[in-house]
Amino acid sequence: MKVLFVISCIKGKNSGFGGHYYSLMTIASAMARQNEVQIVLISDMECPALNSYRGEIVRLEHESSQCDIQKLATLAHSEKADVLHSFDANSHLIAKAASAKTGIPLVETKPGGQPCRRTYPFAYDITVFTLQDHDLLLGHPSFRKANIHLIPNRVERPPVNTERLRLLSPHLKDDHFKFILISTLVPVKAQIFHRCLNLIDRLNGRGIKTQAIIIANPHDQAVHDDVCRRMSEHSCLLTTKEYTTKAAEFIPAADAAISMGRSTMESTAFGKPVLCGARNLDIPYLLDESNIENAIRHNFTDRATASISESDALNAIAKMIISTSDYQSACQFSEHVFSTYCDVEKAVPLYQDIYRTAKPAKNTFLEKERQTIALSLLGHATKRRARPY
Repeated sequence: MKVLFVISCIKGKNSGFGGHYYSLMTIASAMARQNEVQIVLISDMECPALNSYRGEIVRLEHESSQCDIQKLATLAHSEKADVLHSFDANSHLIAKAASAKTGIPLVETKPGGQPCRRTYPFAYDITVFTLQDHDLLLGHPSFRKANIHLIPNRVERPPVNTERLRLLSPHLKDDHFKFILISTLVPVKAQIFHRCLNLIDRLNGRGIKTQAIIIANPHDQAVHDDVCRRMSEHSCLLTTKEYTTKAAEFIPAADAAISMGRSTMESTAFGKPVLCGARNLDIPYLLDESNIENAIRHNFTDRATASISESDALNAIAKMIISTSDYQSACQFSEHVFSTYCDVEKAVPLYQDIYRTAKPAKNTFLEKERQTIALSLLGHATKRRARPY
C-alpha cells in the first residue's frame, strides 16, 4: 500500500515547529516499515521540524489553492497512491479536493491543539488524537456519515543517547530532585512555565530540594523575558539549538517531567512520572489513574480542569518525591500510559484497517467549502463562528 501523508507549512499560518510535524514523522516512520510512504509538504517556507525525517519528503511550492490542488492530484496520480492522509487544516482542504479529482481515498487527521471551532472539512474517515475532538465530531450532525477514529498513539520509545545527556551534566544539581520541562516560549504556553517555577519555589520552601531544567525554543521575546525574570538558583533555562533540537533525548537526565501535549507522551516513553497543567491550578498536578481520562480528553493540556485542590496536588507531588515506593508506582503508571495510549506501534494496524476501507471525497464541493479553501490559504479567518466545524 502506498500512502501520501500531506501537511502544510505556510507563512503566517505555521511556524514549522508544531508538535503535529513530529507526530507525523513518527507515524510515517512506523507505517513505512510495512508500506510505501511519502510525506508531501505544501509550503512556501522552511519547515525545521521535518529536517530530521529520514524518509522521503516531496515539497510542493505553495502558490494558490487551485495550483496546490492540481499539483497534489498530479503527484498522487503519478505515484499511484492508494490513499491520501492529510495532517492539518490547510492540507485537509487541498487533499480533499485532490481526492475528489483523482478518486483516491482520503483520510484526515485532526491533530492536537485547540479543539475544532470553525468550519471543518468533512471526510468519511477522520482520525483524532484527543477524546475531546472525538466526542465533538461524533456528536455533530454534519459528521453523522463520517467514521471518527480516536488514535492518540503517536510516540515511539527512543533509545537513550548517553552522549547527548553529557551536554546537560554541567547544569544538574546532584542532590536535587530534577524536573524537566520541554516546550516553546510562546504566549499560549506561557502558563506551563509559571506553574513549573511556582512548584519549584513551593517544594524548596518546604525543604524538598528540587530543580527545574527548562528547555525551550525562544519564539516570543516577551515570554522569554518574563520567564527569565522568574528564574532562581533552583532552575535553569536552555534555549540554544544544541539543546532544543531533539530535546526529548534529555528526558532521561531528569527524575520527572512537567509537560503538555506530545511532550507528555515522550516523557512516558522513558517511564518518567509526569506532571500536567490544569486551568484551575497555579502548579501542575501528578498524572495518575484518577485523572488520566480527563488529561487525555484535553490532550494533556491545561484546558483540563483538575478535580483536586492545589494543596492536595502539592502534597501528592511531595510524597512522590520523598517516598521510594510512591515514586516507583508513578514510574510504573507512566509505563502503562505509554503502552496503552502513546506507543505508535499500536497505531499501525489501526491505520491500515482504516486505509483498506477509506473512500474518496465526493466530486462536488459546496460553495462554502470553496470559499473556506481560498480564505484559509490566503490567511484570512472565516467570519462566521456559529458552527464549530
